[in-house]
Amino acid sequence: MRLMSLIPGERYDLSGNARVHVYPYSPVINLRNNADDLRFAMLATEARRRYAQADVFGVKRPTFLFYMLPNLIK
Repeated sequence: MRLMSLIPGERYDLSGNARVHVYPYSPVINLRNNADDLRFAMLATEARRRYAQADVFGVKRPTFLFYMLPNLIK
């Protein structure tokens, strides 16, 4: 289970095994904050109970650093 990215991009295969992920230009972007990251981590923790490889916007679970640093995103 994987939710869409906050900023969708496209993956392109290059020669050999190389790949690149390209994001479109946008003059306005919404940056994640700690509240978002915690919410994504909690949702991912629930999702991983059903599917071991699940993530929510690339977040798989709360990390040790999240609890150690007051503003990990900043």
